[in-house]
Amino acid sequence: HHAYPRECPYPHISGTTQHLTATQYKEVHGTSFAHNAGTLNVAVEAFSQEDEGADDGEVASMSLPWSTEEELFFALPPRQWGHELRRLARWLMMVLAASSMSVATLRAAAGGQAAFCGQTGEKYTV
Repeated sequence: HHAYPRECPYPHISGTTQHLTATQYKEVHGTSFAHNAGTLNVAVEAFSQEDEGADDGEVASMSLPWSTEEELFFALPPRQWGHELRRLARWLMMVLAASSMSVATLRAAAGGQAAFCGQTGEKYTV
């Protein structure tokens, strides 16, 4: 933000600044946001007068805004319902597969027990 200030403005701490449109800026501050050559020359002269009375360390601190505040951002990712639905469908399929295997096992066991006891389940007519 120091080398390319138009692409990367100075990162102010959250909540300390307010974004204004050109019309809102004029209403709040009473002046236009744009400057002409005359107002820029006055600002440069004022800054250069401050610059003459300061040593190198003070000039560097005046020209580069810096803050010792550190702000950490934490954001939760948006919920993805597709992922939740796939997880639910996978769980449902596992339950159905386990139920199907249990029923097949019970039927086979019941058929095996009947054959073991001598009951074949077949009827003959004479």
